[in-house]
Amino acid sequence: MPQTKEEKKQYQKEYREKNKEILSQKQKEHRKNNIELYRQKDKEDYQKRKNTLNHKEYQENNKDKKRERDKLYYQKNKDKKNQQRKEWSQTEQGKKLCKITDWKSQGIKSSNFDLVYERYINTNYCEVCNIELTHGRYNTKTTRCLDHQHASGEIRNILCHHCNTQRKSIDLKHMYVLQELHRYFNRTEI
Repeated sequence: MPQTKEEKKQYQKEYREKNKEILSQKQKEHRKNNIELYRQKDKEDYQKRKNTLNHKEYQENNKDKKRERDKLYYQKNKDKKNQQRKEWSQTEQGKKLCKITDWKSQGIKSSNFDLVYERYINTNYCEVCNIELTHGRYNTKTTRCLDHQHASGEIRNILCHHCNTQRKSIDLKHMYVLQELHRYFNRTEI
């Protein structure tokens, strides 16, 4: 008798090959004897598909009604929903999603924000001045920041707030100089 999963699969496969005709005949007899059961099952499947299509059509035709119902529900349950949202935002998953959403709104681009967040959370020292980083609601000199190139959105380092603002001002001055050079070389001679 087969012991492992693979042996069982192999045994079943061989059994089906040997008894192909017998199994086929049994299946036909079973279907013939239970034809009403199969017809009922087919009808139910058809009704499910039909109801799904009708539901989608209804949703499409009644968007305004649904929007009104949702508004009313929100007004009735506003405090409850706000409390749930507040509690959720204090969980690890909530904090992570809020931080990633904040980065996206700042124009930061990445193919894998999960890895960026892990690096952000696990970095304990500024990558420029090596000061110990803090994490809080308000910005202090030592608050952890994700530094990025403002023009392209490319992530550079995890820095303290002080080093991040210094680098930002350098970036802005650099962009201003490049704009002036561009204007100078592209001016028209009169």
